[in-house]
Amino acid sequence: MVTGVQTGRQTLASIEKALGDVSETATRLNAELEKANQDKAKLVAQRLEAFRELAQFRAQLAVVDGVIDEADQLNLQVRGVLQARQKTVTALKRRSAQASTQREQLIAEQGGLDKQIDQLEKKLDAAVGRARAELSQEPTYSGHSKRHDELLSMVKKASAKAEKSHDELEAKGAPYRGDRLFMYLWNRKYGTSEYEATGVVRWLDDWVARLVGYPDARANFTMLTDIPERLDEHVGRLKKTLQVEQDAVDKIEGKKIREIVGAELDDKMQELRKQREASTANLEALNAEVIETDNQLKRYAEGQDASFQEAIESTTSFLEGQSLSALLADARQTNDPGDDKIVNLIGNLAGAITSLEELAKTKSEALEAAFARKQELLRIAAGFRRAGYDEPGSVFQPGSGGETLLNQLLQGLITAAEYWARTQSGHRWRGRSGDGYRRGSSSSGGRSSRDDSGPEFRTGGEF
Repeated sequence: MVTGVQTGRQTLASIEKALGDVSETATRLNAELEKANQDKAKLVAQRLEAFRELAQFRAQLAVVDGVIDEADQLNLQVRGVLQARQKTVTALKRRSAQASTQREQLIAEQGGLDKQIDQLEKKLDAAVGRARAELSQEPTYSGHSKRHDELLSMVKKASAKAEKSHDELEAKGAPYRGDRLFMYLWNRKYGTSEYEATGVVRWLDDWVARLVGYPDARANFTMLTDIPERLDEHVGRLKKTLQVEQDAVDKIEGKKIREIVGAELDDKMQELRKQREASTANLEALNAEVIETDNQLKRYAEGQDASFQEAIESTTSFLEGQSLSALLADARQTNDPGDDKIVNLIGNLAGAITSLEELAKTKSEALEAAFARKQELLRIAAGFRRAGYDEPGSVFQPGSGGETLLNQLLQGLITAAEYWARTQSGHRWRGRSGDGYRRGSSSSGGRSSRDDSGPEFRTGGEF
């Protein structure tokens, strides 16, 4: 189990592995449910044949109105419907298998593109090292770089101080917030130029203020609330100044890196990323096809298609008809062992059909859950790629987007929407050397920061 920081590609690999496992489970359940319904159809046909045999046996003793002919016609009709239905199911399975194979091929193709992109990224990193070495002696670059590092340190310290002040406000401000009389006066802005009450109301408020010692309490609470606000403003100003220095460093570095790598690396990077975007678009189209064929196969496996229902209902209607009920009642009243044997078979077949129906219901519920989970994972994987979370520099903080969170989704402890929200909130772009060049170049999505501890850039992405 992964407990530390996890890269985007590791996270996507976990999602795809879970998707593969769920797909196997769904395929197995689909096959088992389909077999259960096929067996039910066979048992229904056997029961129909048993009634035909009973009718034939009884016909030797008395006239049976049309039962044999009707049973023969119905048997032929149902057999034709089920054979045509099986051809449709076979075609759907072939289509689903082809879509799944194409999806695997596209994922493998993306892996190949990623390797090529990584090789270019390594060349870029090498160029960055050379560029920084050459720029280290230039006063303008050194000045901006030094100022950037100083500001970054100041931002860290100021942010820590601001966070501490918020904690103090939460802890030390609790007694004030818990005092209803104090908060009544505070919310009415008593003691400030914004307080507007007059007459009796003002006199009562003055009395309450003296009662709770409001002037001193207000001064203390004001200080508690003002400090975090001022520190937040200070951090905001520092970050703006830091960004100015960041942009200046990026501009100088980017220009130098472009001189070293030339246009060829950038052009090649753009070409590879366009290929990858096209591959991702094709992958989403295949996802839609997989979901559609899965839904149709599930419908057929559950026996919800019109052809299967027509075959079963017409046969069941015939088997429950008055003529067969009378035939069965007559056979039970005789002492002839020949028709008793057939009657017992008919009863056993009815029991077997009921057992299969109960089994099919259980399998159907499990299949519904597996298909729902598979579709969720397909959409999550698509959203993950769409957001670029599988690109270099994409990482997830512990507890977000990792295997623990994924297992919670698979166990039904959290919803897909909650999984996606927590994945997004825990996502970060790890700073790499040369990010200034990447942000200024169309070969990158501009999703990185200059330093791990510097300002962070988060992506959007929808689920």
